[in-house]
Amino acid sequence: MPWRALRTVWDRFVASDPGLTRLFTAVLVTLSVAAAVLVTGLAAQAFHIAPAVVVLAAVVAMQTSLSVNDPRPHTTTLLVPLPATLGIVFGALTSAHQGLAEAGFLVVLFAAVAVRRFGQRWTAFGTIATLTYFLALFLGVTVAQLPALIASIAVAVAVTFLLRFAVLRIPPGWTARRTVDAFRARVRLVVADARNVVAAPPTDERTRRALRSARLRLNETALAIEGQLGDEASDVTRAVFDVEIAAENISSAALRFAPQDAARVRGFRVALDALRHGSTARALRLAEKLRSEPGMPEVGVELAEAIVDLGQSFAPLRALSSALESSRGAAPAPPGQQPPLRQALQVTVAAAAAIVAGELISPDHWYWAVLAAYFVFIGTASSGETLVRAWARTVGTALGVALGLLTGHVAQGHVALEVGAIFACLFLGVYALRVSYAMMIFFITALLSLLWALLGRLSDGLLVVRLEETAAGAAFGALAALLLFPTHTHDVVRDAVTETLDAAADVVHASIGRLIDPAADLHPVATARVLDARFQGLVTRAHPIASGAILTGGGKLRRWIVALNAATYLARNLAGVAERATQPPPGDLAALLQRLDEALGAELKTAASRFGSDTHVVSPETLACCEELRRRALDAGPAEFDTLDEALHLIERFDRAIVRV
Repeated sequence: MPWRALRTVWDRFVASDPGLTRLFTAVLVTLSVAAAVLVTGLAAQAFHIAPAVVVLAAVVAMQTSLSVNDPRPHTTTLLVPLPATLGIVFGALTSAHQGLAEAGFLVVLFAAVAVRRFGQRWTAFGTIATLTYFLALFLGVTVAQLPALIASIAVAVAVTFLLRFAVLRIPPGWTARRTVDAFRARVRLVVADARNVVAAPPTDERTRRALRSARLRLNETALAIEGQLGDEASDVTRAVFDVEIAAENISSAALRFAPQDAARVRGFRVALDALRHGSTARALRLAEKLRSEPGMPEVGVELAEAIVDLGQSFAPLRALSSALESSRGAAPAPPGQQPPLRQALQVTVAAAAAIVAGELISPDHWYWAVLAAYFVFIGTASSGETLVRAWARTVGTALGVALGLLTGHVAQGHVALEVGAIFACLFLGVYALRVSYAMMIFFITALLSLLWALLGRLSDGLLVVRLEETAAGAAFGALAALLLFPTHTHDVVRDAVTETLDAAADVVHASIGRLIDPAADLHPVATARVLDARFQGLVTRAHPIASGAILTGGGKLRRWIVALNAATYLARNLAGVAERATQPPPGDLAALLQRLDEALGAELKTAASRFGSDTHVVSPETLACCEELRRRALDAGPAEFDTLDEALHLIERFDRAIVRV
């Protein structure tokens, strides 16, 4: 039905932007720039001030909206005029002397990167000072223009502050509730992909890959909820965890489900469709019928039980999230980066080389190469990430130049069309920032082309020079990252793997500890969330290798990631089982569980030490403990056996996943 297709499209939109934070940021930036341009433009026209004030206000408004993300954004926003003024004043004092301007640029870049060690606030200040210094050189600012320019900075910051914290102020709990909505949409997409896998032949790897990817995105969204909720929302956190486990169990069973007769396949398809489209009661009836069907294979029973679990866990989550009123509102953790002083030296050397190359390409536009060398280092934790970012910036610029050549000439002379297209490109560029750096650069380059057309300065040669300068700056940035104090991507990934396996050991330890003593002050679910964050960080840091786009060795690393993904999923399930334990086991079983904990801990340490090698990790002690525990628990009676047997089943599968690495 058409409404179901629209529901799927809406789910994909909501799920792709948890909390609608990307949409909010894009709207905020676009409106802030528009308001700053309007106010300063009217003032410039009334008082006959140079248009430089408008350009400066637009850039300061944009960068303030984008870069102020620390835990105290009100204070940081109000302090933005200080670094912005420092940059524009320093630029005005040096812009008349090219040699001095170039040396000043190197000093500004070094300082802007070095201050990142003090946190997110100083990272924002460094970027804003760099851009205002650049604008002073680009616009040829003089000392006489400084009062008007400083006033335009104040106007831009004031407009941004009012829009962000008054006009577009988000009510308490709104982002948290929208993030839960995104999570529910992501769950429905997992169910839809599971339905496709059940209906497809086992050889259809494309649908199976889509389901694995959807499961990974589900975990990302669950972690986003953790970042939005405070301790007072622990009920929602636990409900999210239960729904996530049920959805992952559906995907796991679907991936192992081998098509039987057509009637069974159709039954599961109908049940999953009903669950996906909100017909929970029908889905539960069908799942119960399938579970009790004679001759149903074990994996089919698992799939039916997972459908029942998800259907039953969805309603509590909906009720809890609708009443959610409080949000911690903390800023997301900054991405891991290289040591600031090391990166400052890399940026400075790359910028110095970019100055030389930029002047050879175009003496009037050398600063574009310097900016490219600077920006390819932002948010990177290794030389491989810098290389990928440099490539993305070059490709995005090239595509943006191609679009600019087309749209700039077509729209030239049509002011309303040009202005509308400029703000559309700004919105789309900001909206794409967290998804694709190349896409962001593509839209920003198109924006600049339209702006030059509006100012009557557009030429094919100018766009070609921008591409050449950007390519040169990005290349020198990549070379500096690779040759000067490099942080090798393989080393960063090895550390991330070790941290992930250590976190997995913590989950196992906390879970077994709760099985031994349900009253112990251990929190397996919270520990599992730390493991989730470590694994997601590993996926991010491994991208330059695992993607195979630029660096080599992706095949083996992808196998590690697949195995660790399975281990993380199983550890998460184990944590959920452990927190449901109510009775401690008899003394002899407790001793065996302690032995099992020690064996798994040693196995995980061995796996971490063998990252990158072809040596397999084999731990007969783990399997021997599981067999002995299962035998003794069965002898002790069903009350002790049920929970323990479920935990042992997960531990055995977890052990096999670790052996796979």
